[in-house]
Amino acid sequence: MRDPRLLHIILLVAVLAALGQITNTIYVPAMSQIAHGLVVRAGKVQAVMACYLIMYGVSQFFYGPLSDYFGRRPCVLVGVLIFCIGSLVATCAPSLGWLEVGSLIQGAGAGVGGMMARSAMRDLYTGRQLHVATSYMSSALIIAPLLGPLLGGVLSASLGWRADFAFLLFAGIATMLAHYYYLPETNRYVRMPGTELHLALRSYWEIASQPRFQGYVLCLMLVFGGVSVFEASAGILFAHLLHYSPLAVSLFFVSPLFGYLLGAWLAGRLHQWLTLNQIIMCCIVLLALGAFSLLLTAILGWLNIYAILIPICFYFFGSGMIFPAATAGALEPFGQAAGKAGALLGGLQNLGASACTFVSASLTYHSQLPLAMILVVLTLLIIVVFRVSSIKNVSISS
Repeated sequence: MRDPRLLHIILLVAVLAALGQITNTIYVPAMSQIAHGLVVRAGKVQAVMACYLIMYGVSQFFYGPLSDYFGRRPCVLVGVLIFCIGSLVATCAPSLGWLEVGSLIQGAGAGVGGMMARSAMRDLYTGRQLHVATSYMSSALIIAPLLGPLLGGVLSASLGWRADFAFLLFAGIATMLAHYYYLPETNRYVRMPGTELHLALRSYWEIASQPRFQGYVLCLMLVFGGVSVFEASAGILFAHLLHYSPLAVSLFFVSPLFGYLLGAWLAGRLHQWLTLNQIIMCCIVLLALGAFSLLLTAILGWLNIYAILIPICFYFFGSGMIFPAATAGALEPFGQAAGKAGALLGGLQNLGASACTFVSASLTYHSQLPLAMILVVLTLLIIVVFRVSSIKNVSISS
C-alpha cells in the first residue's frame, strides 16, 4: 500500500471519483434557492439528483467493458469531457427540465469515476490488500461529500445557485488536464488477443448470475439508496422545514459524513480480527439503530436538528463500514473482468439509489417521517438479503 508508483494513481482516481461525489451534493444547500429561482415545488428539486444517479449508474455499464477492451485512460478522458458539457448545460439551465438534462449529461460523464474507483483498485490489488485499498478509497472519498456542500453553501449564498454548477465546470476541466498528463494505464489486459467487445458486453450476465455477487450488490443498492435519500431530502428538511440558511444547511449536511468516515476507517482495521460475515452483521445493527431511532423521533413529533442528525449519524456509521466490505467481497472473484464487474456493481448501486430518490421526490415532507420510513424499509430488506443469500458464508482470502 505504500508503493509510491501506485499511490499517485490512487490519488488521481480518488480525485476523479470525488468529482462525481461533489456533483451529487454541492447544490444540496441551494435546493430552496433552485426551487425559488425556477419556480417549482421544493421537493421536486430532488429529481435533479435522481436524474444524475440514473445516468451515473447506467453509464458505468458501458465504461466497464470499454475500459477492459480499450483501457481505463481513454475512457476517463472521454468521460470527463462529457461531464464538462453537462456542467455547462446545468449552469445555463433556464428551467428545471434543462437542469435535469444537464444533470443527466453530468452523470453520463461522471460514471467513469465510479467505474475507476472500483476497477483500478482491482487492477492494482487482490485479496486482503484489495479490502484495505477499497477502505482507503472510501475514506478518501469522504472528503468530497464534506467539501461539496460546504463549498456549495458558500457559493450559493454569495453568488447564487448557478455558481455551484459553474464551479463543477471548471473543476471538470482541471480534472481532465490532470488525468491527461499524469494518469497511466492500469489495465494490464488491454486489447487481449481474441477479445471482442460484444463478448465483453455479454459477459455481464455471467457476472450478474453469481449468487455471491448478487448478494453483495443488493446490500450496496439498499444502503446507498438510504444514503442518497438523505442527501436528496436534507435540503428540504433543514432549509424548507427548519428554515436554516444555506451555509447552516451545508454544515448540518456534512455532520453525518464523519460517521461514514469512521465506519470506512474501522472496516479497514476490523478485517484483521473479524470475518466479512461478522463485519456486515455489525453494519446491519448500526443501520437498524439509525433507521428505527429516526422513525421513533418522527412518531413522537420531535422535529429538530438533533432528532434528525443523531439517528442519521448511526446510519452513516454503518454505511461507511458496509461499503468497502461489500465492494471487496463482490469484486474479489474477478481479475481480468474487474472493469465489467466494477461497472456492473456501481451501475446497479446507483440505479437503485436513483429509484429510491424518485420515491422520495414524490412524497410531501412535513417532517422526517418519509425519510425514516424509507430507511426502515431499506434496512429490513438488507436483513432479508443477508439472511437468504450466500454471502453470510463468505470470507475474504488472504
